[in-house]
Amino acid sequence: MKHTFKDFIPLIAIFLVIISFTTFSVSGDSDFMNGMRVFMGYFFLVFGLFKVIKWKGFVKAYKKYDVLAKRSTAYAYVYPLIEVGLAVAYLSSWNLYYVNIFTLVIMLVSAYGVWLKL
Repeated sequence: MKHTFKDFIPLIAIFLVIISFTTFSVSGDSDFMNGMRVFMGYFFLVFGLFKVIKWKGFVKAYKKYDVLAKRSTAYAYVYPLIEVGLAVAYLSSWNLYYVNIFTLVIMLVSAYGVWLKL
């Protein structure tokens, strides 16, 4: 299936919204790490909520490529809530050291699943 630029417009729009939220949230603050923390918070919030909106469809698709979701339907259902939880943690600056480690592990597992699928 060949994609055109038009196919990516919704994704581009979502990223522009996230970048706008981030910019308005950190306006006047030149701390790059704070900006990245806020960006990650909004990123996980938006994408986690999109997954919740179409929860059953997400679970069905996620089980096809994620190594943990293939083994556990419960994990596939919980994953969007994990993303929303990460959003709350990032936006509230809660235990960022541990949140960053947890995020890295979760994202590496997900990336591994995508790599295997490709």
